Amino acid sequence: MDEFEFPRIEKMVKGDFPLLLSEMPGAPDCLYICGNSKVLFMEGYKYLCIVGSRRYTEYGRRVCEWLIEGLKGTKTVIVSGLAMGIDTVAHKSAMANHLKTIAVPGSGLNTDILYPRINMYVAEDILREGGCLLSPFKPDQGATNWTFPVRNQIMAGMSHATLVIEGEEDSGTLITAKLSADYNRDTLVVPGSIFSEHSMGPHKLLRDGAIPITNQKELREALGFVDEDKKTSHYENCTDDELKIVSLLSTGTLHKDEIIRQSNLSVSRVHILISILETKNLVEQKFGKVNLRYPFFGKNGNSV
Repeated sequence: MDEFEFPRIEKMVKGDFPLLLSEMPGAPDCLYICGNSKVLFMEGYKYLCIVGSRRYTEYGRRVCEWLIEGLKGTKTVIVSGLAMGIDTVAHKSAMANHLKTIAVPGSGLNTDILYPRINMYVAEDILREGGCLLSPFKPDQGATNWTFPVRNQIMAGMSHATLVIEGEEDSGTLITAKLSADYNRDTLVVPGSIFSEHSMGPHKLLRDGAIPITNQKELREALGFVDEDKKTSHYENCTDDELKIVSLLSTGTLHKDEIIRQSNLSVSRVHILISILETKNLVEQKFGKVNLRYPFFGKNGNSV
């Protein structure tokens, strides 16, 4: 096979960022892109960030491959960090299932700098398959301790949800998950064995209110991919006021105070409606934040 030639690295300024990134608090002034920049602007697609342990277990690998296989044929772009471990599994599984994938390494994008070097072939495959490499760093910036937290901000900020598959209690994986919650994105977590140190991070997130993912269907539903005959079934018996709350939550998790402000309903009325929706098992709340248990597609079945 001929030696692969990396495309030219392009610079994107903040005004041209994808919508989710432009809304991210503390967004960088510019980003650097290598490859198909159109994959950043795929209308109607869901961007799923996948993070996990660099020292993954066989269970973690199988879960990652199986869950991504369940997204085959959906409008999903897989975002990960090009690192060894679950990141590598996620990128490879995305390509194996004909999904576009975006790698956000903890370094600049020059070929003599790109980190980790051992994953250069993965980066090449991503570019061959129509994906791209994205970095907030100048092309000649090497990987160092401070670059990885910045990289994690980009991955969480550009994604509709972050899926955590394994991670120790003090791992960088939890940083990305926390950022996802801070940016009002969904945090999805695969439970693991209570006897494994690789499950300590995910289980901590679950205790803090993350959404558990135990099968392919749950992941598809968490991303809003629901069978046509199920689009309205969960909310068909809701009152107009209940649907007002549901519609607000369809864009993501909201604090109760924000629901009160946006709904123009009284404080007591909002509290009553949330309690009713909880009783119907349609929403869940923790630490004052409320989110939908199922995607909402409006009265006519169209996504909102």
